[in-house]
Amino acid sequence: MCIVLKYREIKKVLRNNGCVILRNDECYNAPKGIFLANIINFILIMSIFVFVFPPFVSEAGIRGTKHDFTIDNTSNPYRFNTKELCVFCHTPHSARNNTPVLWNRSYVPSVSTFKLYQSYTFDSKEDFLGSGKMTSYSLLCLSCHDGTTAINAVIKNPLDLNLNQLSPVKIAATSFSNLSTDLRNDHPVGMVYDDNLVNLDRQTSGALADQLVRPGNDGIVDDGVGKIRLFGANRNRLECTTCHDPHDNSNGKFLVKSNENSQLCRSCHLQ
Repeated sequence: MCIVLKYREIKKVLRNNGCVILRNDECYNAPKGIFLANIINFILIMSIFVFVFPPFVSEAGIRGTKHDFTIDNTSNPYRFNTKELCVFCHTPHSARNNTPVLWNRSYVPSVSTFKLYQSYTFDSKEDFLGSGKMTSYSLLCLSCHDGTTAINAVIKNPLDLNLNQLSPVKIAATSFSNLSTDLRNDHPVGMVYDDNLVNLDRQTSGALADQLVRPGNDGIVDDGVGKIRLFGANRNRLECTTCHDPHDNSNGKFLVKSNENSQLCRSCHLQ
């Protein structure tokens, strides 16, 4: 039996003498008997808790940030007369098909929409021939940050406001948050980050030691100080969400960890 955890916050399921940590896109092959019953009961209880007590989920982390487009966030120039916080990205019903989350945005760009990073010193350039291979984890972010899609372009409207009847509101072209469709001046995304890349970088740089932190088979890059995640079916693709957590702005710029003294950069780059 395979239990798929759809919510990022439901991280733990009961196990014999402890717990196992799951990624939000992984399955857990539950044991039979009493432990299976415990697992199912635990997930049901946690699911109810998530819906009854919204602060348990990501709401507390989004509230008041640039990802809060509700009328209450007076610091955000992009706000709408609604109290519903999550609706600009997520919906529990009739969500967009073929996305890894319950996605509510009416448009998701294709990879061919973007011009991707290129450089003769870029060891992953073979992965970017043609249009590249960004996964939906980055494309979901870019469905707003490409600057061409309205923030209020949603599939399901909140109960207190018809967002689709309003004039389209897009991220301003002058905003730092508007990445545009030209990503050649941004950190590459959609690239394969694996042992082959580490080896190739070592060869092309003429270094005697690794210049990049070797990723684990579990899709985790661990520099001994902090961990970041890789995505995709093989858990080996560096995406927007490797460095950014859209639900947590505690480190600023929605970074997954502080970049003080280039700490985040050094999660991968040793030199």
